Amino acid sequence: MFELNFADLLDPNHELMRAAKLIDWDELHEALRFYYSTLGRQGKPIRLMVGLQLLKHNYNCSDERAVEQLHENTYWQCFCGFEHFQRGPILDDTTLVKFRERIGVDGMHKIEAALLNDWHRKGLVKTKRVAVDTTAQPKNIAYPTDADLLYRIRERIVKQVKHVRQTIGGQSQQALRVRQPGEPDDE
Repeated sequence: MFELNFADLLDPNHELMRAAKLIDWDELHEALRFYYSTLGRQGKPIRLMVGLQLLKHNYNCSDERAVEQLHENTYWQCFCGFEHFQRGPILDDTTLVKFRERIGVDGMHKIEAALLNDWHRKGLVKTKRVAVDTTAQPKNIAYPTDADLLYRIRERIVKQVKHVRQTIGGQSQQALRVRQPGEPDDE
C-alpha cells in the first residue's frame, strides 16, 4: 500500500517537528548502545524509547497515556523516528518500565548529558548552571493528626493550670481540687 511520508504531511513548524531537529539522535544512540545486547531479540529502537521518554516527561503523563498518545498522534510518532503512520500496537506501556530498568539512573544521566552537550554546542543553553525545579520534591512536613492535636491542647491546658497555681500562690490547694462525679459538695 502507498503511504506518504510524515515530512510531506505534517507542519514543519510544529513544536515537536522543530524539537526533533534539535536533538542529535546519533549521539544519544552512541551514549546508550552499551545497554543493548547484540544477542537475542532486538530491543526497541533507542530513538523510539528516548523520544517517548522525553515526550512523557514534557507532557507530564503516565506510561499508559504516553503509549496511547504514541499510537494516536502523528507528531509523536514522527518525533520518535517513524517516517509513516504506524497502525496497530507499536509497544506496550511495560516496555517503558523495562527501558528505564535497563538503562537505570546512569543511563538517564547519559541522556541528560548528551542533550545538554548537544544544545550547548548549538548555543541553545548555557551549561554553567542548571536550574532544578523542586516543586515536586519531597519535603519534611509534619501533618497534624487527631492524637497530635489533642496532645498539644492538653499541653496548653497544663501550662495554663500551672500559671493559675502560681498566680494564686498562698491560697489553699483545695480551691483548685476537681470534684469527682458522685462526690458530695464540701459546703
